[in-house]
Amino acid sequence: MNVKTLLLEEQDILNNLYLKLEKIEECFALIQPDNFDWNTASDELRLMLSIEYNSLSKLKVDHTQEIFTYRKTIVEEYLNERINETQNHLLKAKYNHFLYCLTTHNKFGNQAIEEYQKNLELYLGNPNQEDVSLNFQEALDIIIHLTKSTNHKKEEFKKQIHNYLKDHQICNRIKTYIISSILKSDLFKGTIIELDYISKLCIDLAKNEIKHRFVEMNLQLGLDIAKKLQQNSEIQKAINELLGDNEYKNIRQYDGKPESIIIPHQNRKTYKNIIQYYKNATNIVKHDKAVLEYNENKKNCKLLKFSAKIGNSDEKKRIYEELFFSIINSSTKNILYQLILGNNLMFIPDEYLEKYAEENKNNFMYQYFKLNRIDINNNEKDVEIKEHLKFEAYSLYLSNTLYFYYDVIMTSFECKKLSYNKVAKELSINLFFGQELIITRNDQNLSYTWFSMLDIGLKSFFEQLKLVLRNKQPDWRFSIDFLSLKFEGVLRDIVDLTGGIITKTDKNGNTTELILEDLLRSDSLKEVFNKDDLNLFQHTLTNKGYNIRNNVAHSFYIPQDYTWCKAVLVFLCVLRLAKYNYMINKVSP
Repeated sequence: MNVKTLLLEEQDILNNLYLKLEKIEECFALIQPDNFDWNTASDELRLMLSIEYNSLSKLKVDHTQEIFTYRKTIVEEYLNERINETQNHLLKAKYNHFLYCLTTHNKFGNQAIEEYQKNLELYLGNPNQEDVSLNFQEALDIIIHLTKSTNHKKEEFKKQIHNYLKDHQICNRIKTYIISSILKSDLFKGTIIELDYISKLCIDLAKNEIKHRFVEMNLQLGLDIAKKLQQNSEIQKAINELLGDNEYKNIRQYDGKPESIIIPHQNRKTYKNIIQYYKNATNIVKHDKAVLEYNENKKNCKLLKFSAKIGNSDEKKRIYEELFFSIINSSTKNILYQLILGNNLMFIPDEYLEKYAEENKNNFMYQYFKLNRIDINNNEKDVEIKEHLKFEAYSLYLSNTLYFYYDVIMTSFECKKLSYNKVAKELSINLFFGQELIITRNDQNLSYTWFSMLDIGLKSFFEQLKLVLRNKQPDWRFSIDFLSLKFEGVLRDIVDLTGGIITKTDKNGNTTELILEDLLRSDSLKEVFNKDDLNLFQHTLTNKGYNIRNNVAHSFYIPQDYTWCKAVLVFLCVLRLAKYNYMINKVSP
């Protein structure tokens, strides 16, 4: 491909991009061309920039072939020219890797490995190895993947890994990432016994680490290796004891002040982890000490006191002296209905959001700065001052109280007052979730219930709670993905059943379904949900807040984004839909 066929202006754009590319040091760099407009660019420039962009992304065979096979010859020619031109070994590696994905010829995969290897040496030659440790791991992960695919110098590479781990000139942080990489790969499968020294190495790395997160990471890696190797229980006990000792660093001092009321609840969860670690370590002394501290901490687990207006507007009555214990000591039905109705729980009321926004909207900084909200993909969106302030207040308040909701749900589950079967029974038998609905498609009547739309997502939510109780790692992905999308379907039915509009018509007479944001603005919903309910829905699922529904629908989330916080919020949103039952009862004769 001859770049001379480009217009002079486009050639300048490309040349300036090449200068930037020569400086890259990380495998997944995001480099944008200057003064580039996709709409006015020539097809040649678009293709070249598309090749460069994809070269710096996470390369996959299927994706690469799907996009570029139709111009395979031109792409190969271009990449070979770039390989000869560039002096950057990482670019040479990425271009060869691209060619391997496009052609599946091992010669390109082998050459890519060799160039990535040169980058490993460059990273290790950096006087501040810690600064490039993540770059090192990215390149190492790619080499592991390519070596598995091509078998290029496989045994030499394994030996190289061992040499790295035993090399005193390589910083500990890089060794941590190496162990993490080989543990999640099956490259060493069949020869894992060769890794028997790594558990003790992880203990040494943890002892020399100053950052709490990496202490825990090293110990957990060592424990995982020990379990895989079925190493003697003494090593596993030693690591569990160290994990318990390290977890103490998460315990926060409680000063008794009202604004610190959340600290004992956070400490409660941490003490549970500590107790489990010492139990696994069979260290009775430390275990019993942690249990005593846990029980002492429980005394400080108090909840904010709320008052509400009942009947006469001047009459104020305390709802709960101890809100948390009042809820969990009640019946299953009462606990569930508290979650459904949201009465007396700790979401900040809409009137306070409005008051906060009104009082702060004239702050001087809003007169001089433009407000933008940055989404999960770093896209910017202009936002109104009051909308920003309301979300700010909602988020700050929520960050301090979400542990309360989790504890209510988790403790009720632990006490066997909440379970999938109990929730399913109440929703499907006593509430509208079990009401049969009919939809006509292709002249055929199909019946369904809301519970049948939601059941497996709710079941997954409770299965994760079970894993938490067993001190195993939960996976919230399915429950968040499934329930956040099905929420919209149920809400659309509610809007329709309450006489609201669920479709819109364009100027050509074509009809389309309203999106979630539009559905939530439907006046008919005011018959069912109050402003606090709508705030929960909007701040959880739409771009007024965390935008979970959109991020799920467009697959923007990566596994680390699926947290228990999001799972609990989506779960509460789904339960809140059951309020529709009360509107039905209200209007029934």
